[in-house]
Amino acid sequence: MLLAVGGCASAVPVRTDVVDVHMVAQDRGWRASYLVDDSERGSIEVPTGREVHVPLGAAVHLTLASDEYVSIFTVPDLDLRRFAAPRRPSTLTFFADRVGRYEVRGDEMCGLPHTDRARGWLVVEPADAFQAWMRRQIREVHS
Repeated sequence: MLLAVGGCASAVPVRTDVVDVHMVAQDRGWRASYLVDDSERGSIEVPTGREVHVPLGAAVHLTLASDEYVSIFTVPDLDLRRFAAPRRPSTLTFFADRVGRYEVRGDEMCGLPHTDRARGWLVVEPADAFQAWMRRQIREVHS
């Protein structure tokens, strides 16, 4: 399913059945971004910091990468866990079947203390709420 995101002049289609998110561990923290196809600008990257939103019912594909250390990403409440290492990205795929806000932990195996920068959120929400959130993210990045 596609939802149009954008203003009247241009609409960016956003899939709500499959969502691809790129998560990169870096300097004892991590950041997420989405790639969205825009007919006017081509593919655009939409960074979202440490918050990931996905629509309920979507197949979610997380591509995990790390710039410096072996990093472990976990979503304890959903029993999700995967690691990434420099030059060895990995993927984590799951089906978003429960609405909720779930803590994401990103721990680098570097021996240094971790702060709140290593924590974030995975939000599973109805498709219309995801559309509104994505619309705000696109506007913030491309305004």
